[in-house]
Amino acid sequence: MRKNITLIKKKLDKNSEIILIFLLFIFFITESISKISIYTGQQKSDFQAIIKALVLLFVSTGLLFQKKKEFYYLLILTLSFSIGQYYILDSFEQSSLAYFTKYIFAIALFGFFSVDFSRPKIKLLHIFEYLLVINSVLILIGFLFEISFLQSYLGNRFGYNGLLITTATGTYFHIIGLCYFLMRYKKNILKKWKFWLLVIASLLIGTKSIILALAAIGLFYIFTYLKSKRVKFSLFALAVLGAVGFGYYLFYLNPLFLEIKESQGFLTSFLSLRDLLFTESTLPYIQEYWKTINYLFGGVSNFELRPQMEFIDLLFFWGIFGGLIYSCFYVKSFISFKLDKTFIFSIILLFSIALLAGNFFYNASLPIYLLILRESFCINQQKSV
Repeated sequence: MRKNITLIKKKLDKNSEIILIFLLFIFFITESISKISIYTGQQKSDFQAIIKALVLLFVSTGLLFQKKKEFYYLLILTLSFSIGQYYILDSFEQSSLAYFTKYIFAIALFGFFSVDFSRPKIKLLHIFEYLLVINSVLILIGFLFEISFLQSYLGNRFGYNGLLITTATGTYFHIIGLCYFLMRYKKNILKKWKFWLLVIASLLIGTKSIILALAAIGLFYIFTYLKSKRVKFSLFALAVLGAVGFGYYLFYLNPLFLEIKESQGFLTSFLSLRDLLFTESTLPYIQEYWKTINYLFGGVSNFELRPQMEFIDLLFFWGIFGGLIYSCFYVKSFISFKLDKTFIFSIILLFSIALLAGNFFYNASLPIYLLILRESFCINQQKSV
């Protein structure tokens, strides 16, 4: 039995790049199918959820036999989730169980596909680049011809996200793509046409988060790779002017956010009504249904009441103690090596955006893209050895 498990482990390690390429394709394609289903008036396809459930089952089984420590992470989180659920009304609802699987999906996937600096996954990275290009081209086509199917929003708000089903996924997909280019090509990033195509498409997504990310990446590049103080100052001033100009347009000229600012205030406009979701939906639920133990382990029967600000969402679902455990396991499963400043910057940027935008830890589409970001770091580390 042990020999068979060892043999399977070796085969999986040897073919890990092929497996990740398959998962990247299948996740992207099923995401596209789900969006097509919605925009053509059909019922939303469950194929995407079924695929990810099967992948979770597969990698969890792999952890059980290969990596006990990571499997114990899942067991501890299951216990924490169960404690929180036990002490609320309407516990263990189907929607709560679904969000639980989404939360642990990333940890299971990160733990299963461990870092291997000796086997760089170059084909995986090339395919990821071309998926970025394909989606960026579709965003441009959607913008030029006003194709509603490729829009970010169903209403009148501006934005295009290509084949990605949600605005959050589109935003994170492109931010991770930008960080990927920065990490892989470093100073030479400006010479890559794919990067500039991605920048243009990112601007057309139409979210505040991606504008903030572009500004942060620009400033990081300026102060990390440029030597001339005059050039640094000029570009910094230009970046600040651009950010101020965008902010002025967004909150003083854009009809949607201008109306929110005038009726609800600047903070509500900046947070896209998320503060109201917290005070009018999340907080009343906590005050009415939570017992003392729920503040430690969370517990919610309707997670749609979350404000979509990641830190608060995390506490709402897991509680204070459960949230700390989850955060610790997430980081430990994703990072098991010494970091450089570009990777640290990328992680801080993603987590900072998540604090404002939410839909990060429980977005089951993101882990495969984060794994690719990690693989780009591994290739750079191998080159520097």
